Amino acid sequence: MLIVSILLAIIFVLGAYLLFMPITLRLNIIIDEKISTVSAVKIFPFERKFVLGIPKKEKKVKEAEKIEKAVIKAVKIPEEKPKKRFKLSEFSRSDLAVIFDLFGETLKLTGRLLSAPHYFLKANITGGAAEPDITGELYGAYHAIRPALPSSISIVYNPDFAAEKFKGTVEMGLVIRIFRLIWETLVFIIRLPIIKLIKLYRKLKKGA
Repeated sequence: MLIVSILLAIIFVLGAYLLFMPITLRLNIIIDEKISTVSAVKIFPFERKFVLGIPKKEKKVKEAEKIEKAVIKAVKIPEEKPKKRFKLSEFSRSDLAVIFDLFGETLKLTGRLLSAPHYFLKANITGGAAEPDITGELYGAYHAIRPALPSSISIVYNPDFAAEKFKGTVEMGLVIRIFRLIWETLVFIIRLPIIKLIKLYRKLKKGA
């Protein structure tokens, strides 16, 4: 009986720890020739990183692998029949209303999660579009929105009218508790028009 009580107490403490301990979510985006990301989830004292898009060191290809690739290339892949695409014109007003409701509730969820002061976004971008006038418009828009940004958001844009590409870094982070995340997710699900979304999904699947 004593062992069971101790086990229940440990489970209770661990559950409370996971529910109320702040969790830090971080995402670093590196924009260059290729876009790579490094994301991290941290709950004291543990941290887990996920890397995507960073090229690995090239390894020497063995002769057997070369032969295997040649065989795969030699095999003719059968052409797939084009699938029927669902046209936007086939959406009814009620379908569009459901989509707008979903979009609106998603924005509300994002706003509620970001209502706490424990978030930040830092961006440092250099470059420009292929057309110099578009680069100028982007630079003008940057100066228009910069004064309205909160202190937790910092964006620096250095235009380069001859670059014809963008490069830089974007770093963002959010501190949230599992309890609040679960609560806000439940509120989000309850507010969704579930039946209408299921009908819309079946309609899209049928038209695909």
